[in-house]
Amino acid sequence: MNVREKVDEKAAGAFGGWSDLNLMRNTYTHAEDTETKINEALRRGLVKAEIKTKLKLRKEP
Repeated sequence: MNVREKVDEKAAGAFGGWSDLNLMRNTYTHAEDTETKINEALRRGLVKAEIKTKLKLRKEP
């Protein structure tokens, strides 16, 4: 729910009756599509840096 449905962990923990959010995170949080997510985040950061600095930082294929 935290990742897929964007429900904050405090709300999910309170609804589920979890007194320890670390236990909830360690039990129910799993990585999904890690390579794709990391590459997309790096690309977004690079695009933002190019816009902010007005420099061309990406190599063209």
